[in-house]
Amino acid sequence: MSSEREKLIEIWLDSAGERQYQFAFRNSLLTASYTILHDTSHTALELGKDVIAVAPNGELIAYQLKGNPGGRITISQWHELIPQINALVHQPIFHPAVKNGTPHTPFLVTNGEIHEDVLAAIAAYNSSVSANSPKARGLRTIARGQLLRMFFDSADTLWPAGIQTQRNILNVYAAAGNDELPIREFVEILSSVLRGKYSDTAIPAVHLVTAILASNWIGHENYFELVKMYTLLAISAACYQARWKRQRAKDKRFFDEIMFDVRSQTLSFIDDLLNNYKRPVFLNRDAFNEFGYYHPRKKMIAGVISAALLDRDMPLNQQQRDGLRDLVCNMKHSKFMLWEGIVPCCLAEFWALSNFQGTREPDRRLAILANDILNSNGQENPDYHLPGPYYSLGDVVRWKYKTLLQNFRSNIDQDDHYRRSWFVDAIFMVLVRRNYKQTCKLLWPSVTRFTHIRTQLPDSVSFGPMPCENAISEEKLIDTRTQKNWDDLTKEASETATPEIPTELLSRPFLTLLYCLFLPQRMDRNVILWLDRQFCKSSWY
Repeated sequence: MSSEREKLIEIWLDSAGERQYQFAFRNSLLTASYTILHDTSHTALELGKDVIAVAPNGELIAYQLKGNPGGRITISQWHELIPQINALVHQPIFHPAVKNGTPHTPFLVTNGEIHEDVLAAIAAYNSSVSANSPKARGLRTIARGQLLRMFFDSADTLWPAGIQTQRNILNVYAAAGNDELPIREFVEILSSVLRGKYSDTAIPAVHLVTAILASNWIGHENYFELVKMYTLLAISAACYQARWKRQRAKDKRFFDEIMFDVRSQTLSFIDDLLNNYKRPVFLNRDAFNEFGYYHPRKKMIAGVISAALLDRDMPLNQQQRDGLRDLVCNMKHSKFMLWEGIVPCCLAEFWALSNFQGTREPDRRLAILANDILNSNGQENPDYHLPGPYYSLGDVVRWKYKTLLQNFRSNIDQDDHYRRSWFVDAIFMVLVRRNYKQTCKLLWPSVTRFTHIRTQLPDSVSFGPMPCENAISEEKLIDTRTQKNWDDLTKEASETATPEIPTELLSRPFLTLLYCLFLPQRMDRNVILWLDRQFCKSSWY
């Protein structure tokens, strides 16, 4: 591997805390054919054990990770670690995949050095373990040098080689981590690795690169962007797998690991939100700098936590679940409808509320959403229009407040949004499914006057975040030459919608929804109606 890449990994490791290098450490174990036993809760499976894995030779290993970037474990730190080390060494591992009583080898892992007197203390500790607990195994260590070698060995096989890819990696790595992910550069990295002929190193490669690039956002506890980063990675990996007829076992192991990462970052986001939302909430700096972002951000946050509530495999405890339900039910929203890109967040909230709120409030919100889109884009004055989902929130805020910001060169001004919508047709059909006949009757004249837009993808592989050259912009007008009655609409709404998404995602509606929160243009009519069936099974007909 080139010295530049080795230097980048070395700089990264020497500035990383334990959580920042944990994901890359797990990648190295998977690359070396270890089997990782995933946690069943947000915390570690066992006290003092951050990672539990089975080696290729069948040996059960438990790792405790410590962050000592640019430093070393001293004797005083060793004494502080003794309670955790005792749990690591002596407490047995209970896991469905492990036979009760199976001995394990304990490892203390640090990205710093280990002081000589600490090594002597570890030797004395192991002598005591051998004398007093014959069934327990002595503590072993992995320090900075060995850890670097593990990452270098993985990178030798996995690290992408293209010059433009290297430039994008450096640009993303140089980002501060306290702002938005440079999504264009990150998607280009994923695209450059996951194109061309099949390679069993492709998915492991993007997983390793993502684990390293995520470091700055982890350091700033910017969990919203971390959820976005790993969601884009998961969808890209699923689309890559969809190109081939059969799924390789190695790819499946890494995809399962990526899904673990998505849920891990989502749970970190939830914990941070529940612990801190009572302070001056949802502001990164101050109200003046954030005035255009505050209300849409609240709705975006509601979308993510709604998606988490809808995920049956999300390991939420009852306190977390109750806290999230309270937030979704009681969070007050206003002035968030700046562009149609916020609609997937509104739908996620609608589906979550429909699952645990026994009132008509979710349906009322949905009807208001449809009416707002029709009213805004039904006006001739373009200042009231809602831009399409391809624009980012930043683009829209700069356009919306162009007079204040003196920004008169927005591409949004070149688009025509009059009587055009990406989502209102599908929202209308969701209301039909709920038998809101009078509401639909009121909306129908406006719906039929609108042009309904979607991006038609050529195949399920193109569902990923990479731009698709063969996609077609489809514009549809509802045919009103033949009068439709309510029975016609209910028959249309009852039809099975088949979304153009990879097979791997058909069993993961949570991931599909989460992805559409970040790339709303991928939530077309069929995706919405399919997700509606996944999250709300019952219907009146």
